[in-house]
Amino acid sequence: MRELYFSSYIMYAVSMKKVLLVFLLTFGCLRSEAQLFESAITIGLISTALYAGLGHITCQFRECCMPQSSWITPNITAIKNELKSRVHGQHLVQDVVVRAILSHYSDPEPKKALVISFHGDTGTGKNFVSDILSTGLYKKGIRSRYIHKYIASVDFRHESQTDLYKLELIDNIRAQVAICDRSLFIFDEVQQLQPGIIDVIKPFIDYHQNIKGVDYRKSVFIFLSNTGTKDILRFMLDWWSQGKTRADITLPDIEHLVQSGAFNEKGGLHMSELIQHSLVDYYVPFLPMERRHIELCARDDLISRGKREDENIIRNVADEMTYFPSANPLFASKGCKNVHQKVGYQLTNFDRF
Repeated sequence: MRELYFSSYIMYAVSMKKVLLVFLLTFGCLRSEAQLFESAITIGLISTALYAGLGHITCQFRECCMPQSSWITPNITAIKNELKSRVHGQHLVQDVVVRAILSHYSDPEPKKALVISFHGDTGTGKNFVSDILSTGLYKKGIRSRYIHKYIASVDFRHESQTDLYKLELIDNIRAQVAICDRSLFIFDEVQQLQPGIIDVIKPFIDYHQNIKGVDYRKSVFIFLSNTGTKDILRFMLDWWSQGKTRADITLPDIEHLVQSGAFNEKGGLHMSELIQHSLVDYYVPFLPMERRHIELCARDDLISRGKREDENIIRNVADEMTYFPSANPLFASKGCKNVHQKVGYQLTNFDRF
C-alpha cells in the first residue's frame, strides 16, 4: 500500500508539472508579458511546493536529512542512560561526551563542527561509545547512511597512496555533508594514520560559515586512538599512590596530558595542524579498567545473552584476564575486549544451560 501511494504521488507530481508547462506554452502567446511573467512565477511556486511535498512523502519511507524529519533526532537521555549503565569505569566519558553532544545539537547555528578525540588503551570502550552515539543520534543507528566510519588499517593502509587518500577523503566529506549537514564521521585507529592525512579535514572543522556553498558546522567528527595511553597510565598510578579515588579525576586534571600525547607521539595526530590550531574541541581519556569493571562487563554480556547473572562465570572471566603492573596488578591489560568470548567459553559447560 505504501509503495502504491508513493508511486501515485510521484506520477501526480510529474503530470501536474507537465500540465502547467503545456498550459504556459499554449496560452502564453495570447497573454501580455506581465501575465506571462505572473504565470511563470505561479508555475515555479507550484513546482516548488510539489517538490517539497514529494520530499516530505519520501521521508516517510526512506532515511532522509530534511529539517524536522524523524530520522535524525538526537536522544540525549538515551545516550546518557546507555553510557551510565553500560560503559564502566569511564565517568569522564559519561560526563564530557553527553555535554558536548547536547551543546552542539541544541545550538541551531554552531560556530564550527564538533570534534571529539577519544584516547585510551584496547578494550576501554572507545568504539563502544561511538556506537552508542550513533544509535542515540540516528534512527537507523550505525546503519545510517549519514554515518561514515574510516578504519586506518583498512581505508588508509598503503603509505605509497597517501596523496590519493587525501584527495579521496576531501571529496568524500564534501559530498556527504552536501547531502546531509548532520553527518557523523568516525576515524578509528588514528594512531596508524600517516601524518598529514587527517590534516586535510582542517577547513571542514574550522570556523567557516560555508566552503563553496556547503556548511560543515553541524557535522560531527570523532577520532579514536590509543595515543596518550602511557601518559594516562602514569597519571593513574600516581593518582592511586596518593590515595585518591578514580571518581575524583576531572577532565582538567588529565586532558592536557592526552593532548600532549596525541601531538607528540607517532601517529595520525603527530604535529597535526588540527591540534596546533585548537580545532579539537575535547580530548576524552578512557581510563584503564580494573577487575571490578571486568566483572560488570561479564555481567552485561550474560544479560545480553538472556542468561542469569552467574557469579561463578563472572568471577572466572575476571580471573582469566591479565592485569598490570606486575608489582601491583590494578588494571586489565585488554580491558573488556575479550569478555564476550570468555563468557561464551564459560557457557560451553552444558550444565549451565
